[in-house]
Amino acid sequence: MMTTTGQCPSNTGKLLTAAEVAERLAISTRQLKQLSDAGEIAFVNVGLGPRRPARRYKPEDVDEFISRRTVVSGGYRPAKAITSIPPGWRMPTIAEVVEQRAEKKRQEQAERERQRASQRARFAASKKLST
Repeated sequence: MMTTTGQCPSNTGKLLTAAEVAERLAISTRQLKQLSDAGEIAFVNVGLGPRRPARRYKPEDVDEFISRRTVVSGGYRPAKAITSIPPGWRMPTIAEVVEQRAEKKRQEQAERERQRASQRARFAASKKLST
């Protein structure tokens, strides 16, 4: 159900079926599934998990997709203005990006090691209690 402005009523809380969304976007349900699989349109899985999904769509997600895909005349550009780059911002060098990734990896590895140590300590404590 759509209003006279073409907007889906987002305050009803009703999830839309793939057929309803596809009709609104004037595309096939197959193309809608492809867009959903690509992460372009969010969906709610009301089915039996990932093996048998039944997709429903929030009206606000459909509206967001439409506004994100809206183009202005003169070329494919977003309808909303892009904000300017903050003063003092600079593009990181490749070496900086590589170092940031390495540091993140080191931190993740240290966290995993802390978790393993904690698990070993809990296991040892449970062994002492059981004896």
